Amino acid sequence: MKTLKNPGFAAFALLILALAPLGVAEAQVKVTAATPSSTYQGTVSLDVVVKGSGFDNTAKVQFLVSGTTNPGGVTVKKVTFHNSGEVVATIDVADTANIASFDIVVMLDSGRKGKGTTLFAVKSKTTDPCAKTGIDFPAFIYWVITGSSSRDMYVADSTGTCSRLVIKQTSAAPAGAAFSYPIAGTSNVGRAIWPVGATVYAIDFTVTGTSIALGSPRVISTAGCTCELSADGNTLYYGVGAASLTESSRILALDIRTGVVSEVWVGPPDGSYVNWLAVNANGAALFVELTPMSGPSRLLRVDVPCVGACSTVLYSNAVGTQGPILPSASLTADTELGFPLLVYSDFIAPFNQCFQLRFADFAGNVLFAGTQPRYGKTSSWYAGRVLTDGHTAPDRSGTCAATGMVTQIDPSTGAETPLVRGSFPDAK
Repeated sequence: MKTLKNPGFAAFALLILALAPLGVAEAQVKVTAATPSSTYQGTVSLDVVVKGSGFDNTAKVQFLVSGTTNPGGVTVKKVTFHNSGEVVATIDVADTANIASFDIVVMLDSGRKGKGTTLFAVKSKTTDPCAKTGIDFPAFIYWVITGSSSRDMYVADSTGTCSRLVIKQTSAAPAGAAFSYPIAGTSNVGRAIWPVGATVYAIDFTVTGTSIALGSPRVISTAGCTCELSADGNTLYYGVGAASLTESSRILALDIRTGVVSEVWVGPPDGSYVNWLAVNANGAALFVELTPMSGPSRLLRVDVPCVGACSTVLYSNAVGTQGPILPSASLTADTELGFPLLVYSDFIAPFNQCFQLRFADFAGNVLFAGTQPRYGKTSSWYAGRVLTDGHTAPDRSGTCAATGMVTQIDPSTGAETPLVRGSFPDAK
């Protein structure tokens, strides 16, 4: 039987065969989600994580008012390629940006592109809690628990009403934080540091009004996790514990600008380790929670730079009990008394997890006994007030519980005000 020959059909079949491999090789570009999914007019340098598929390192991103080709006041400053399913678009949103839903378009140099509709929204600046006038921002940082081994750090105004995200820590839970603003030599740059294990990270951010532009997080030390930041933001103090019962713990100072490390204090040869430390405004005194391998824990004042006998025991607890712990020195003079104060947490036996706040001068004289008790841990000072992880008073069973709130306490009156849900507050 003869085969029917049709030149036109054959050419069409060859065309289909030629195009088929190309269609299979070039996967579609899809845009499926954006995090965060909204922001306010006037936002600067916001990182938006764009999810989808088919992305490559030539990806470009556009934000367009839904159903149009109008950018609507949203400018994409930078695109960072993470993988085929994720890019990060850094955007500025004009004060006059359209209050609307936005489509997100991802385009590749190959010509392929994908669009996710109504994935993002711009809201009116007047509804932003950070848009209020007279806000004292930034005032303190704090952590919000987001998982078993993850926390998000925020920087807030003095009332906790306005908060901006600083960093997501997802690899392991940090053990605290320290904050300085402004860093010496600047007018609007803040610095936060936080320890994870023996590694200490830092991030700088530039403040414009109540918006922040974030730098990149970086490792500044791998030598120890008990750390404190000087008021000017340029010195990291950290403790190095003893390795045996006859060795001494030490406190070192790292100049963050130069990387130079100096030894500022050597403890007694009793196997102690530095469990917490705080520094005053001019860096002339450290307040150290020192825990030996045996014997009572002590709260010390260490005058630095240390020459000869330079430490004074302020308080010592009984063997086998907790407290006094977690000291914090105010960085400015109290507005009522005219001198700076010290706060620490004192374990109240035999109650369960009850840590009463004690207020003292730098010589260790306890003050404001008549306005107590107030309970809390991991405290910091701001404008003559204490920010602390709030705790309840003992219940009928003698148990105290964390409230989950950063709480402000006036030491002279005992007034207590919950500010924001979070923990580990540290003020500028």
